[in-house]
Amino acid sequence: MAKYDLDSLNFSSRKEGGRDKNPPKRIKNIALDDIQKRFDESMNDVENLFTVCTSLKENNLPGVEDIYRAQILFLDSSLDFYIHEITKYGLVQIVDPEVSGWNVNDEFKKFKVSINFLKRVYSNREDIKVILKELNDTIQYSSYMKFEAVSSQLDLIGLEKPEGFENYRYVIDGLSDRRNAIAHASDRDMKGDKTDIDETTVRNFMEKLKEFQKLIHEAVKNK
Repeated sequence: MAKYDLDSLNFSSRKEGGRDKNPPKRIKNIALDDIQKRFDESMNDVENLFTVCTSLKENNLPGVEDIYRAQILFLDSSLDFYIHEITKYGLVQIVDPEVSGWNVNDEFKKFKVSINFLKRVYSNREDIKVILKELNDTIQYSSYMKFEAVSSQLDLIGLEKPEGFENYRYVIDGLSDRRNAIAHASDRDMKGDKTDIDETTVRNFMEKLKEFQKLIHEAVKNK
């Protein structure tokens, strides 16, 4: 399938006879507050599972460590979903001619979309749901759980890395590595033994993830 640069997409209405019969309308992007709300909801879901763990421990029931492992999966998937959302938001900001401060950059120019993408979006260029769906279909199979993957997406939308961003490399990669061990190896080591996990481990990852997300979100808001 042919691929084209997203930079070739024009959201302005088509001109006929030198006049605009349908003056372009402002594209209504996904709201940053909604992106933040969904991330906060995900964090609350993880937090609520600690209550379940407390109940199990009080009743001497098994399964506490498995819930901790599930929380690790939820935390990393929350980051992944958040970066997908921020990527879509940033790309729409760049292609919207009414938005200033979000400029085309070299990484943006390398972003490829299909001709079907261009066709569907051009036909519905004032419908943000269509635009976001097409962007989602383009990036949905990409994973943004590793630090470098997150960093690359911020480069794509031209976001300058906030101060302190690099300090989270170890913890973000550590969360991803633990998630992979749980998802692909049942959290077992090379000998087949399960790796220990406790509430402190989960809470430490959770708090650092929330700090990392806040750092990115504030940078996006202030761009």
